[in-house]
Amino acid sequence: MLDRFQRGRYRNRYTLRLGVLPRPVRVQRSLDLRAVILDHGWHPELISAALLGVEFSHPRLF
Repeated sequence: MLDRFQRGRYRNRYTLRLGVLPRPVRVQRSLDLRAVILDHGWHPELISAALLGVEFSHPRLF
């Protein structure tokens, strides 16, 4: 366990949330994010919508 920690291979806040997703889901999320950035540039609202898997026009609660 110590060797994994020293190499940086441990569960952090990102791997805890995204590490349980199947690989095809992670690949699709990555491709969606890439397409948004290539088409529209760096727009945080569009990036957030792509990562959440919702339409940009969908109303947000918060």
